[in-house]
Amino acid sequence: MRKPLITVLCAGPGLGFYVPGIVVHRQLKSAGLTSAVHVYEGLLMADKQQNIPKAKINFHRNFSFALMGQNLAKDPSPYLDELAVQHLLTQWQSENRTHFIVFSGFWIPVLNRYMELCASQLSIELCHIDAANSTSWGLFKTALPEFKHVWFNNWEDKSISYYIDISGETIAPYTQRDGYLIHGGGWGMGTYKEKLHGLNDLQFKLKVIAYEHKDLENRNKLSQYYLIDPDWNTWDLDAAGAHQFPPFGLVATDGTLNYHAAGNYPEVYDLVMQSKAIISKPGAGTLIDSLSSATPLIFLEPFGSYENKNALLWKHFGLGISLQDWLGTGCSTAVLEKSHNRLLEVKGNAKNYVQHYINNLNYGT
Repeated sequence: MRKPLITVLCAGPGLGFYVPGIVVHRQLKSAGLTSAVHVYEGLLMADKQQNIPKAKINFHRNFSFALMGQNLAKDPSPYLDELAVQHLLTQWQSENRTHFIVFSGFWIPVLNRYMELCASQLSIELCHIDAANSTSWGLFKTALPEFKHVWFNNWEDKSISYYIDISGETIAPYTQRDGYLIHGGGWGMGTYKEKLHGLNDLQFKLKVIAYEHKDLENRNKLSQYYLIDPDWNTWDLDAAGAHQFPPFGLVATDGTLNYHAAGNYPEVYDLVMQSKAIISKPGAGTLIDSLSSATPLIFLEPFGSYENKNALLWKHFGLGISLQDWLGTGCSTAVLEKSHNRLLEVKGNAKNYVQHYINNLNYGT
């Protein structure tokens, strides 16, 4: 029986709904399946696309502004390029697309239009990585029989059911790890920059993710700095027409850097695997990294109520601790190693999402 073409739909506000989709897409292809990936922002009208880098830098520089923007979020469908949407729907019809893996609720109106056009039975999995409905999922009606909700993490049920094995590599023993990775998620949001000063005073070896060249001013000599290419966009394609992970590079002591094109997973994940903990707001992508690598999360202030649920869930299972509470332990590595061991246990009881999807793939739909 012919294998279906699996369509992965992701979006780029931050990277927590983009990177998992690209990783899943590539792992499906590596398993011998046919897969295509689409990024929501690639359908936006050109002038709306141009506003995204401006929003990204404003959200990075001002967390209060970012929180206000989240509270004002609305359905972005009116800003889509209608010709691009029609072209996509026509392509899906001509290729008889029936299997969809969805990482952002922004795609729901497009999928609703496709369901009206398609006579075939569809398999549509809505992947919730946050432990409660994130902004995009809360904007639309998803309680439809055509949609299967897949909750990776769920605060209401107190469950962690799925993980994405980002690299497929063996998890590094905790005793072989060194330093702490600190960042603000895909868009560099949150209070991590303010926390850097106090952590530097404690003489920690930090691996700091920067998001604009201004972040590299007044660097601490004990820390390593890395820069995500600020000019890169999620809808950018490489020479082969494929979506990529953001260019990423180590900043040398003289300020020079060379971006590297990532392979099958983002280069920042190598830092995650080598670190004693991730210090960050508890975003979706950070949860994926934490569980995949068994790296404890030291969480900072959340970006909205659903990220607060993420932190509560990680704390509930002993997988992380707030920065304030960790400082209260005297910055105990024993506490973090205990969380590392709990992560190994929880991951062992969860399902590898890609492998589970492949094993349960229905070729008849």
